[in-house]
Amino acid sequence: MPVMDLFENAFVNAPVIMCIINANREVERINRQASIFTKNSENNMSLELPGVVLNCVNATKENRCGLSNNCNNCPVRTRLEETLTSGKTFEREEGTMSLVRNDSIKRYNLLISTSVIDSNSMRILLSIEDITKIVDERREKNLHLELLDNINDFITATDLEGNITYVNKIVKKAFKNEKLKNISQLGHDSYWGATQEEILKKTLENEYWRTQVANIAPDGTKIMLDCRTKIIKDANDEPMGLVGISTDITQQKEFEKELIEAKERAEESDRLKTAFLHNLSHEIRTPLNGIMGFSQLLTTNRKLVESKFDFYAQLIKKNSKMLLNIIDDVLSMSSLDAGTLELKKDQIQCSELIKGIKANFEETAKDKGISLSVTLEKDFCFVSDEQKITQVLGNLVQNAIKFTSRGGVFIKASIVDNMIRFSVKDTGIGIKAEDQDRIFERFSQVEIGHARKYEGTGLGLAIAKGFIKLLKGEIHCVSSLGKGAEFIVELPGEECNIQPNSTKTEQNQQLHTQPSLNILIVEDQYSNYIYLQEILSYNDNNIVHVTSGEEAVKLVGLGHAFDYILMDVRLPVMSGLEATREIKKINRKLVIVMQTAYASYYDEQTALNCGADFFLEKPIEIEHLMAIINKQ
Repeated sequence: MPVMDLFENAFVNAPVIMCIINANREVERINRQASIFTKNSENNMSLELPGVVLNCVNATKENRCGLSNNCNNCPVRTRLEETLTSGKTFEREEGTMSLVRNDSIKRYNLLISTSVIDSNSMRILLSIEDITKIVDERREKNLHLELLDNINDFITATDLEGNITYVNKIVKKAFKNEKLKNISQLGHDSYWGATQEEILKKTLENEYWRTQVANIAPDGTKIMLDCRTKIIKDANDEPMGLVGISTDITQQKEFEKELIEAKERAEESDRLKTAFLHNLSHEIRTPLNGIMGFSQLLTTNRKLVESKFDFYAQLIKKNSKMLLNIIDDVLSMSSLDAGTLELKKDQIQCSELIKGIKANFEETAKDKGISLSVTLEKDFCFVSDEQKITQVLGNLVQNAIKFTSRGGVFIKASIVDNMIRFSVKDTGIGIKAEDQDRIFERFSQVEIGHARKYEGTGLGLAIAKGFIKLLKGEIHCVSSLGKGAEFIVELPGEECNIQPNSTKTEQNQQLHTQPSLNILIVEDQYSNYIYLQEILSYNDNNIVHVTSGEEAVKLVGLGHAFDYILMDVRLPVMSGLEATREIKKINRKLVIVMQTAYASYYDEQTALNCGADFFLEKPIEIEHLMAIINKQ
């Protein structure tokens, strides 16, 4: 075949658009690919400018190529012009054109080449490659890569040998842009779970593999990863590589661990609460049995000798105090939970405080055959909440006696580094090191069950810790099993000066030297009234009883003179608080002693704000009531 025929065939059958342009910028001829692209006949081509042949949107609007303002930026026109004027050749220069196709406008990405093929007649070969699809695919690929780079997961692609072909930005950042060639570089001392090599092997065997591993990152941080790997296949469905996505689940695992621990704590708390309720039933019924049992003996056996009568009465009193302590513990714990406890500022003489605590437990210690001693190197006075400190130290001493069968319990008070320090030490059974934190948790006891040797609700130390925290202090335990225990309380203290109170002996001496008194008892519970009447029946005191606040107000309004009014808070028709306000409006000098089973600091302040002169908690101790009577 002649050479010219070969060139002709090459032009006609070339896989790119080809046009021959004359010196007038007109298209003289197009090849088959151009015919397909432009919908023009390759054999019957009329002389038209390139924009018309290509169906350029600007040429279509103006019915001629080159008239639009946009034509100066046309990538085909500018290159043709330069080639025609200077003979310069352009090879695959990238440009874009908007062309009309099927009555719609489409933006095309083109590679444009121009070269002179006949310098005598100045003919130019224009070739155009449509790379729109390639550019779109490239743009889509870049978008996908951008998305991958903005994912917080570690993404890696490898070939079948584990050689890395791609990593996203987070991997590069984690490895500080280190040149990563193989997945073996990603392991960084895996200390739990599969290695990178094992993951590769498992994925090749199963096509998809998921596992969790714990790694040490390049910066030394321990991280947990959820790894998913999958085989990538080529067009022939043959494996060509792998892609792996690893999610940092460190925080998730920590959260799961916290949830498990919280669940275990909740289950333990429920278990302890259940045990506590069973135990509480036992603890309440035990003193109740003593109270009811000996009360029945007193009422059914009329021939009791005085010694037995006194013995039974003491047992009833002892069991009543036990029951009251249990109720106080439960209420204190409830108040701590609700955050309703308020602090008092009492002036406390340390010697009187620990003397009172010793007096409360001396008989109990004696019954067990152990000693109870107090050490106070130098007496001092401080400001704090006396009731709460007394309850804390009482709980500590009670526990110490309970767990000590020989030796003794030692109470010590001192000032150390401007802090008030109380120590309760015993020679008892001691506490294991692992139990020394747990014993301060509510409902917690070292021993639980029917075979328990030691009684108690399991609230005492939890209450002690709660109160001490409220007082801005600290409490801790020093102990070892079999060698006793020491509980140390440290509190901030404000020094003060107070005069010692009159002793109970002096008060009792005054008891029967006072003249007869007129006393009004406002109480709707008959048994409570009888109790108060018996206490106040000395010296032929004149006692009047009413059952409602309204009746009390009427009596005072009628001019009845009373030295004391004992007012219950919870009364029918008119409450004790309202009655107190009304009585004080009539006669502010009347002394009103408010008595109630509501025993919080808030209740006391409410009563005093209503005009009450004194406040007594039920059950009323005789000595507390008489101390008030003897003050006047």
